[in-house]
Amino acid sequence: VPNLSGPLNSIRGSLTGNAFGPGGSDFQDMYKIFIPTPSAFFAESLVVAGGFDIQLWLFDESGLGVLGNDNAMSITDQAAFGPATDDATPGLVAPGIYYLAISGAGSDPFSAGGEIFDFATPTEVSGPDGLGGSLPIAFWTEPGAIGEYYIELTGVEFVPAPATLLVLGFGGLLTARGRRRSA
Repeated sequence: VPNLSGPLNSIRGSLTGNAFGPGGSDFQDMYKIFIPTPSAFFAESLVVAGGFDIQLWLFDESGLGVLGNDNAMSITDQAAFGPATDDATPGLVAPGIYYLAISGAGSDPFSAGGEIFDFATPTEVSGPDGLGGSLPIAFWTEPGAIGEYYIELTGVEFVPAPATLLVLGFGGLLTARGRRRSA
């Protein structure tokens, strides 16, 4: 397994809808990513082939919803997000490990409490304001649209190796400790 580090600028994949492959159906893909500077984060999906209506989702490391978008402002088959455009959440505020998910229209994330995101408009970048927004993702509605996709990313890196995370965490503790001393 290669040790990847540094910026992650794009992801390419496909949702085939194949229910007979390993692990079940293929109506969603989810990627583990590292966001070092939340204010720099931006993701935009592009359709590679066919009339594929894309949705993008962002979850924190524990599976709680952070952001969701059904349709980008400019093209209805694309999805994009940066900051939330509703008042449901503070949005993406802390650096860390997140899960970026993509699904086709009709396949939405649910928790044990219900739908995680509630879109007031088709182009809203939503926080976790659905009935199940306070709980982690448990399942997806199926089926959804299928096709090939390409996601352009800004402010995203490969997930650091565990030793790197330990050093980053230790550095944060030293910084916090130093701040307490000077207060």
